[in-house]
Amino acid sequence: MTVENNLLIFTTVSPVF
Repeated sequence: MTVENNLLIFTTVSPVF
């Protein structure tokens, strides 16, 4: 997984972050 993908998933899982 790339950093961009990880960030995207993180934003999807925790939009409040």
